[in-house]
Order: sequence, then structure tokens, then C-alpha cells
Amino acid sequence: MKNILITALLVGATSFSSACTREISKTDPTQSAAPSTAGAGENDEQALIRIEGEWGDAMTKHDMVALDRILGDDHTVISKDGRVHTKAEELANYRSDESSNELSDFEPMKVRVFGDTAVVTGGQREKSLNFGKDTSGFYRWTDVFVRRDERWQAVASELTRVEEGKP
Repeated sequence: MKNILITALLVGATSFSSACTREISKTDPTQSAAPSTAGAGENDEQALIRIEGEWGDAMTKHDMVALDRILGDDHTVISKDGRVHTKAEELANYRSDESSNELSDFEPMKVRVFGDTAVVTGGQREKSLNFGKDTSGFYRWTDVFVRRDERWQAVASELTRVEEGKP
């Protein structure tokens, strides 16, 4: 009886784990900015991939309306230089001439959804200026999203610079 119960628990845990973790490729970041929620026929993973693309576009275009919508008021980021910034500081950076982004060479994103919380990981090469400093290079990152009022908002982010040629 114990063996049957243990087997059932392992099968259930494996099924739950594989349902929560899926590898999804990066979509076209030039898609138009839509509300940060799943659209018709779009699952949470697809919605989060789309939102990540919108976020990249908004940074490149200094689109403050989109950035304000995507980032939760409590968003914090561990930035490219290791400092922690609030949403207000990030928005001020993108309003200024001290920031620019050209993103390319995207890695496939990995999306994991846990109810109303999601973790998205990915990477990209960029030519960038952040808080007045050249931050060009290849980065891997983690974004944490929370579903609020039927839409996803980023609440935490972290970027890590990866040395060229390293996995």
C-alpha cells in the first residue's frame, strides 16, 4: 500500500512539474503593444512572451505608457551594474538621454507559471546605455510577474552580464 501511495505521489508531482515548466521561443518583438493580459486564444505562457517583447520595444522606444503598464508600482530591478532600482528610478532613466537599447540575438525564453505568479528567463545581446554608462554586451535575465486585476505585471527583475563565448 505504501508503494502505491508513493508511486501515485511521484506521478502526480512529475505531471504537475511538467505542466508548469515549458520552453517557449522568443516571438517577434515588433508586435504591437496590447494590454498586458492573455488575449483571445492566448495562454499565460504566450501572453508573458508577448509582454516581454512589448517591454523590450518600450525600452527601445522610450514608451513610458507601455513601461508604466508593464512594470508594477512595486517593481525592483537588480540592474546591469548590480545596483537595485525602483520603478520610479527606471522610468526616470528611460525618460532621460542617459538610456538607449538595441536588443538582438534573443535566446529562447523559458516561462514557468505558478498560479498568479510567473518566472520568465531569457537572454539577449544588446547595444545599450544605462544611467549614462555603456552597458553593451550579452545578458541573461530573470523576470518575476504577478497577475493583478486579470493582467500580468513585472514585480522583480535581475540582469547578469555573460562573458562572450561562455555558455
